[in-house]
Amino acid sequence: MPIEHSWLVEGKVILIEMSGELSLEELQASAAQSLDALNQANETLHQIIDFTHASSLANNLSDLSKLSRPVNEHPLLGWVVMYGIQNKLIKFLTTMTGQLTNSKLKSVDTREDATAFLQHVEPLIVFETDA
Repeated sequence: MPIEHSWLVEGKVILIEMSGELSLEELQASAAQSLDALNQANETLHQIIDFTHASSLANNLSDLSKLSRPVNEHPLLGWVVMYGIQNKLIKFLTTMTGQLTNSKLKSVDTREDATAFLQHVEPLIVFETDA
């Protein structure tokens, strides 16, 4: 599956790993999964999105904005931190979508940078160290 969701910190931080060519339908399914998690959350929920293995993204900015709006406007969504964006079009589309939906969006280089940023903005988040 080109998009996989897992908990980095249960109930606080979701890791979304994207790979390959991402269709609008796959992005819609991912947004629905994120919205479900937000609707079940009891507190602010952050997302870390790994684009390291994503080669392309559906490129209709209007459609991307529409499908991400319910997630990005959810009252319990905290920061969305993206890393590993190699493709300039993906970087542009994700940045523009974030601006159009007024989300707290941050782009960094690595997963370590993403977790460090979240710990900076919310020091009580504790990430398991990779063994």
